[in-house]
Parts: sequence; C-alpha cells; structure tokens
Amino acid sequence: STADVGPTGDGPACTTDADCETLVNLGTWPAKALAACATAVCQNQRCGIAAKPAGAPCADDDGLACSHFTCSATAVCEKTVQVDAGWCLVGGACITVGPNPQNPCQICNPSEKKDGWSPAAKGTACKDSLDCTIDTCDPTKTGGCTHKVDASVQQVCYTGDPKTKDVGICKAGVKSCDANGVLGDCIGQVLPEVSDPCDGKDNNCDGTADPGCAPGVWTSQFSNALVAGSGPSGSVTGLLGMGNVGASTSSTSWKINFGLPSWLKAWLGK
Repeated sequence: STADVGPTGDGPACTTDADCETLVNLGTWPAKALAACATAVCQNQRCGIAAKPAGAPCADDDGLACSHFTCSATAVCEKTVQVDAGWCLVGGACITVGPNPQNPCQICNPSEKKDGWSPAAKGTACKDSLDCTIDTCDPTKTGGCTHKVDASVQQVCYTGDPKTKDVGICKAGVKSCDANGVLGDCIGQVLPEVSDPCDGKDNNCDGTADPGCAPGVWTSQFSNALVAGSGPSGSVTGLLGMGNVGASTSSTSWKINFGLPSWLKAWLGK
C-alpha cells in the first residue's frame, strides 16, 4: 500500500523543514506517527507531510550494519535489502571488501557480486594441507586452491623446547622436500645437551654458560708470592702497593705466583 503521507501544509506554523522535524522528534505533531517513506516539510509556512524520494533509505530493521530498505516511487518502504557500497551480504552476515578469512580463493567484491563470495584472481596464493607444494587459486577448479609439487620448498624446523631455540648453542634446522613431494627430516638443528661442561658455552641452552665453573682467566693485584688451592672459586686479599699479576686456571685448581708484597719491599728499602 502507499505510505500515509497525510495532509500537506496544514500543520503548525514553521519557517524551515527543520522546525517541522523538531515537532516530529518531540512527538507533538502530527497526531499519527509518520510512515517509513514520509517526511516532515515546511510548505507555505505550515508544517506538512511529503513522500520521500524514490530510493531513499526508509528502514534498517534487519539488524545488519551493511544493508537498508528503500522507498519506492509510490512511497512504499520496499522490503528488498540493498547492500551498501563496500560490503557483501554473505549468509546473512555483512562482510567488508577483501578475502574470505577461511578461504583465500574467495573474496568480497561488491562490484561483481553483493550477495555472496566472488572467486579470487587466478594465481592468488592459497594453502592446502600438503607441505611440499606451491599453492595458487584457480577459479575453474573445485575448491579453488590447486597445488604443484616443488622440490625446492624448505621449512625451518626445531624439535626441542621452543624456549631454548636460538639460546646458547641451540639453533633451528631445515626440512627439505624431495621430487615426490615428501618432506624430509630436520637437518642442522642443535638441541640442548644434558650437561653444561666448563667450555665457555651455554650447552643446555638455559641462558647461562658454565654455571659453577672456575673462571678461565683472572687477574689479582699482587707481586711476588704463591697462592694455590682447588675448587670452583677462591678469594685472595690484596695489600697496599700491589702490582698486576695474571693467572690461568686449569679445571678446578688454580695457582698464583707472587713474591714479597711490593709495599713491604719499599719499606725495607729493597
């Protein structure tokens, strides 16, 4: 049926259309609510009701952000959903322009199709469940995603605890494909060792090299005497007037050679 546009130009006094729209919004005029395809206008300084132009939005009661209903030439709010520019209506959901997150071989392309997915361009990258293939979209094939075996395909691999990768001596390896499309073993990876010997490396990849081991080289400020001992660590107390003496350790034993403290030699005039 046609919209109830009511009498025109016989309402309250007005200067502009906005005056009449304000009365509508306040609910003080007209006595009956405006139909979906009717609008308040100021005619001859009196508020009246006129039909919206054909194609004007008239409702959005489908709950979808991307769609609206439009007025017909006879002022009827047509219940045919019109999808807004930049959107596709797929399975009752509004989708923005771009690829289908679940299938890269499908895209929202409103210029081609507004009420469903359009096929992606041939050659668009996709991914199947096979490791050793190059995958591309082909609109002429079922499912869209096609594959071709490629023996040059490689994958980075690491079978240890991910937290240890690239820590200490640990590093990832590479799996390579053969001509039959079979992915090989992980080659070149270095996994954590059970122990961490005193070799200056973080062998168990825990972020610490040689825990509890004696230092390889250390310097003490003495001159001319002998200090020796064993164990992973030791301490020597220095005296005034010392000179630098370097000392090396072997395994867990250590030794420093130095003579009479230089300050005592100076005091004796030696």
